[in-house]
Amino acid sequence: MDHALAGVIGNNMSSTGFVTFLDLSSTTCAVSTPLTVKPDVLYKQVAPEPRDIVWQNCHVSRKVQEGRKQVVGVFLFLGVLVWSFPLAAIQAFAKAGTYPLYSGQ
Repeated sequence: MDHALAGVIGNNMSSTGFVTFLDLSSTTCAVSTPLTVKPDVLYKQVAPEPRDIVWQNCHVSRKVQEGRKQVVGVFLFLGVLVWSFPLAAIQAFAKAGTYPLYSGQ
């Protein structure tokens, strides 16, 4: 396994593979079994539904995926932050004019 793994790392090959099991015990055993003694070289998980996979992005490495997730997270945080101040100001001005003065009658 280590010899085959050394040939794959550093090449332009895809590092994503899909295996189909027919029963739950085989799936559980495959997911929980260590594949190599080197840490963080192989990543395994139960695959999502086939319709939830973006098949055009299967070849993208995990580092690139994590970088993209961080960039999107930063932009979402900035978007929420920038959007919250005008929204709070609009709500403050809208509430200020909705309460009529009490006339005492």
